[in-house]
Amino acid sequence: MKKVDIEDLPYKKLSLGICNKCNTEKFHCISEDGSIDFITPCDCEIAKENDERSNRLTDSIYGRKRIERNKSLCGLKKRDIEEINTIRYITNSYNIEAYNELIKYGDEFSNKTSRGYYICGTTGTGKSLLVKRLAAKLLNKGYSVLFTTSVDLLTNIRKRIKEPNLRDLARYAIDVDLLILDDFGVERGNDWETEELLKIFECRWGMSKPIVFTSNLSLEQVKKKYDKHGRIYSRILGGSNKVFTINGIDNRIEQFKARNGKKT
Repeated sequence: MKKVDIEDLPYKKLSLGICNKCNTEKFHCISEDGSIDFITPCDCEIAKENDERSNRLTDSIYGRKRIERNKSLCGLKKRDIEEINTIRYITNSYNIEAYNELIKYGDEFSNKTSRGYYICGTTGTGKSLLVKRLAAKLLNKGYSVLFTTSVDLLTNIRKRIKEPNLRDLARYAIDVDLLILDDFGVERGNDWETEELLKIFECRWGMSKPIVFTSNLSLEQVKKKYDKHGRIYSRILGGSNKVFTINGIDNRIEQFKARNGKKT
């Protein structure tokens, strides 16, 4: 915004007084036919508008860069992106409740969101695709997301013991706005793995940051596999809005049949 020079304007000018902040006189200007009517801004209003415009431009540029950076660190692989863009998520009686809930969750997600979900069920029922779509939605909104498996997370922690210059995936898993642990429960579940996972869960719990899990294991199976005292079980339940069980046919097998036009 630029300062208006009203000396040469063919308008009626009514003084509105002097701004007590910048000592600039403001005028109410009206054309003779009344078709143009405006108030000239004072110097501090001009400065404020210019600052806000500059900040909007900076936020826009920074926002794009932040989204690009978050996507580069999110853990989604090329095949994951292809699935998100090409595979239509088909709802049915098994998954419709979880589908609707996660759509709403993605729409309403904010920096104040503190709980996630535990989504379990049989293999190939679309659990992973559902949370991948959630990840993509939040990334496009400017949030940071890590989509990974507990196996990959634990492997990175082990490697960093000998190779400290490797990317610290555990640190990122703690810091991101949303952590998605896909295929939770396929790791061995020994004492070391349990403790390392619990460290991450506890940190995110303390920071009020959500985790979304997918797993082939029910929570009771998780409780039996992981810990005698139920700490992981308790933390998952405490950090979840709901637990969904999605069973049904294996979509991967059905897709294979459709591609090949035969039964297996």
